[in-house]
Amino acid sequence: TATRPGEAEPAGALVGLCAYGWLYLHMFFLPEDMRGGGLGARMVRQMEEAARAHGCVGAWVDSYSFQAPGFYERQGYARFGEIAGFPPGHSRVFLMKRLDAEHA
Repeated sequence: TATRPGEAEPAGALVGLCAYGWLYLHMFFLPEDMRGGGLGARMVRQMEEAARAHGCVGAWVDSYSFQAPGFYERQGYARFGEIAGFPPGHSRVFLMKRLDAEHA
């Protein structure tokens, strides 16, 4: 979770799960005023480090074209699939990143 300075209540969160040796980044939210300063990138790195510690060899995430595929690409994720027109006028984008030493 992420909190604003001086506040105790969570303002954002990253939720993931490990299955079959892969981390799935299920949900990630940071309020607009907490974006752009590197906090999101740090949260993703911490989740990846925890996944490695649990033996995960990779991570994957899906996002919509109007959401955050560019953010994940800047974190080293590569597109491996896309469903055009889902939702209409946009697309659902699938991205992955290897976490094992051979591919890091």
